[in-house]
Parts: sequence; C-alpha cells; structure tokens
Amino acid sequence: MPTNPTAELVQRLKNATKPEDFHSALTHAMSALSSLSEGVCEHFSITLACKTRCFLCCYLRVLAQPPEVFLIAHHIQTRFTQPEVERVRQRLATHCATVRPLTPAQHFRTNVVCPLLHEGQCRVYSVRPFGCRYHHSLDFQACQFSYNHPEDVDYSGARHPTLLEQLDDARSSLCGAYKDLGFDMAPYELGSALADALDRQVAWRRWRDHKKPFVNVAGA
Repeated sequence: MPTNPTAELVQRLKNATKPEDFHSALTHAMSALSSLSEGVCEHFSITLACKTRCFLCCYLRVLAQPPEVFLIAHHIQTRFTQPEVERVRQRLATHCATVRPLTPAQHFRTNVVCPLLHEGQCRVYSVRPFGCRYHHSLDFQACQFSYNHPEDVDYSGARHPTLLEQLDDARSSLCGAYKDLGFDMAPYELGSALADALDRQVAWRRWRDHKKPFVNVAGA
C-alpha cells in the first residue's frame, strides 16, 4: 500500500472536477487495497481458497457506497457494447424485482445471484466494490456450507482474522476520506443502486453535490 493512500485520496478528491477524476481517485484507492491484501498474504504466508470461476460468494447480499456504484456504472457504460449494457439492465431489473420484497435481513438469508455474474465470472471484477475485495476464504468447504445454508448468518466462515482486520481498517480509512469531505457514504444494496445509477444520470450529480443519490434503494 502507498505510504498514505488516504491522504492521496483526499487530495485527488479535492482536485476532482469531472466524473472521470472521481473514478480515477477511487481506482487508485482500490489498487492500494489490493496491494495491502497481497502484502498481508505474503507476510503471513496466507493461502486463500479463492479461485477463478469460484462464485459461491456471488450469491451473498453486497453493500456498496455511492462512489463504488458510480465507478461500476461508468465501467459498464464505457467498456460494454450496447447489447451487453442492455443485457445488464435486464438482469438488474430481474434482480431488483427479486430483492425488492425482501427485508435486508431476509436478503442476507437468501441466495440471490449477483446480476453482474456471467458464465461463472464477474463482469466488473477490476472495479468490484470494497465489500467484494476484502471478502475471502481459507477453506472452500466453508464457502460451500455457507452457500448451502444461507439462513445460518451466525456461521463464521473461514476468513483470516488478521487479513480481515487489516483490510477493514484500510477500507474504513478510505471511506472516511469521503465522509470528511461531505460525500454520502451510506451503504446501499449493490444491484438496486446500480440499476438506479444507470437509469438516472442525476444520481451522480446529486452525490457530487453532497446529497443522497439514490431513490428507493435499500441500505444496510
């Protein structure tokens, strides 16, 4: 991780004038978090069970902060073909219809596939939110149990405590940079917030102007 990634993020945000500036600031912060994860794993000789095309955790309820949602929306709008964008919109519509009747507690206890998962892989992996970045496992069987028993929310799983603590502290520090500058950093259900971000361009402008960006989107 850079010497002081939070200070760098603050400076980038203060100098940001265009959406791309905000997206670039978050991308650098995410890179710092990835570097931290790799460094902790190397230092403590941690071997993760996470593998390509292992997508059991992609059925969990994911919460994301507004800048993460807008970065993903920007990635979809600029990197996907128009037919691909439309397919994502359709999957998001199905996702929203599935989760809308559920309370947050019910959603946490229900397997709901992420609308960004396609053929076993995340379509936005390079810009995935912090909630996905620091989720990890030391044991595939633990993931399988959690997937088979989503109602067991007390199951601890098999995450490495030191890695989890380091990543959580770094994430809190980076999120705090946005909060200190007056930006909304409330957690929102990823699929519902992303659907709103793609449908309403005003959502980003509201967030930039230090207002609540999303309409009728469930939070934590």
